Amino acid sequence: MTLTPTLVLGADAGVHGPTVESRVARDSRGRFYVAPTYTPGTIAVFTPAGRFQRAFGTEGGGPEEFRGLQNVVVGPGDSLWVVGGGGRITVVDPEHRIIRSVTADGGARGILPTGDGSVLAMSMSGAGGVILDAEGNEAGRLALSAIRGSRP
Repeated sequence: MTLTPTLVLGADAGVHGPTVESRVARDSRGRFYVAPTYTPGTIAVFTPAGRFQRAFGTEGGGPEEFRGLQNVVVGPGDSLWVVGGGGRITVVDPEHRIIRSVTADGGARGILPTGDGSVLAMSMSGAGGVILDAEGNEAGRLALSAIRGSRP
């Protein structure tokens, strides 16, 4: 079997290139978002062809800053939902302006957009998660319990 690359992200990005810990999301316009990058607190944007377009964000805990970037997910209307340290989830519009930030109780491990425009944020404790509506407001909670079974 031969694997042939179809797209390379970051060849021209310099310090905004992907790391081995990077997560990648793709919006409806075909743009790729990569975080974290080699520059802490930044999210890199790549064209559909994989060329570096720009980076946004800075390291920090302020209202328009990111700390400990962990995940990026494209949400409703091509918004970008960013998970950072301390359970902070930041919603960014398609022009890369920060709309709002919320903090999930118990932190956030990951996020998953749902079909109705809400987003499920999984708890760091593994005990459950919080459901956030498209505006980032808490819309409900999800409790998870371990399922035990035996292997065949």
